[in-house]
Amino acid sequence: RVSRQSLVAARDIPAGAFITAVDLCIKRPGTGICASRLDEVVGRRAVRAIEADRVLVDEDLGLRAEQRGECDTVRVARECSR
Repeated sequence: RVSRQSLVAARDIPAGAFITAVDLCIKRPGTGICASRLDEVVGRRAVRAIEADRVLVDEDLGLRAEQRGECDTVRVARECSR
């Protein structure tokens, strides 16, 4: 299955926490940080609290909007179980 998908918080992530792969899952639509950027996001610090089931955006990680790219079409690696 191939589609445009975003990284989503699998659980609440407090402000200041380092993001791990366990904190993230992949869901449609591709309106936030692209699933293809998983390796770039893991290890970054959340600059604000991120609620579970919320699509991550660059601003959650302290990145400027102009650093954002078009969401790529990616093969599903891991979907949320919700």
